[in-house]
Amino acid sequence: MGMIIRSNIPSLEAKSTLRKSNKKSSETMEKLASGVKINKAADDASGLSVSKKMRAQITALETVNENNQDGVNLVQTTEGYMSEIQEMTSRMTELASKAANGVLDTEDRDALQDEMDELCAEIDRMASTANFNGVKLLGGERSNPNVAPDSVLKLQIGDSSTSSDKVAMRIYDFHTDKLLASATGLPTNSDKFKKNEASPYNDAISFNISDQDTAIENVSNIRELCNEISSIRSDYGALQNRLDYTITNFSSDHTNLTEAESRITDTDMAKGAIGLTQHNIMGQAAQAMLSQANVEPQNVLDLLR
Repeated sequence: MGMIIRSNIPSLEAKSTLRKSNKKSSETMEKLASGVKINKAADDASGLSVSKKMRAQITALETVNENNQDGVNLVQTTEGYMSEIQEMTSRMTELASKAANGVLDTEDRDALQDEMDELCAEIDRMASTANFNGVKLLGGERSNPNVAPDSVLKLQIGDSSTSSDKVAMRIYDFHTDKLLASATGLPTNSDKFKKNEASPYNDAISFNISDQDTAIENVSNIRELCNEISSIRSDYGALQNRLDYTITNFSSDHTNLTEAESRITDTDMAKGAIGLTQHNIMGQAAQAMLSQANVEPQNVLDLLR
């Protein structure tokens, strides 16, 4: 190439290389600072589109697992109330067995009946007040405005609106007029029951143990009540196990999707650090060559002297 001074081509080439090196260094520093490879669409347009879809799905899975955990907590809370009621049936059985003893007089039986009434009144109280975030747990359809008329609470366990991503949790009515009649198969006006004045619930009933024969029969009826509660608790236990497995499955999906999304968007810090060093060295070299290229036209002056 001839010696020219109007167009310093080596200087322009060095300047272009320096600009590219500085741009690469700046982009690499941005990725290292943010930990993300795709900070703008120009970094990787297709990767950005895919990663945003994955991120939306990951967020949905996180919400789904929160829903499922809420469902587990709901079931555990409900089953806990039932456990307490079932514990009370042990004392109720003991009271009925004592009342079945022929050596007791009327005053003794009245004392046993009073305690039986109080226990049944406590069941009514729990049925009226037990709730989870305002949702009645033992009130059945009559006192629970948050469930459908068939006393079924729908739990969302997936990320779609299809029926396969919902599960039904039945809400049982544990008020004594419903629970005792359902467990024993007897009508509420049976002589095995009596109106319970100890309970503020309007239709409250209690096991009648005021005479020996009725008390004997109610021993087995109370056992039937205990069995009924056990059956319901078993259903709830099965539902909780299902929710636990659902949480495990979605957690696995969440982990796999997060790993896939990470490969697209997350910066490899070691690789980025190596690249930054390389770009800095290339930039320094280009800067040195630019200085050298700017000196070359001055050599022309030696020819003109």
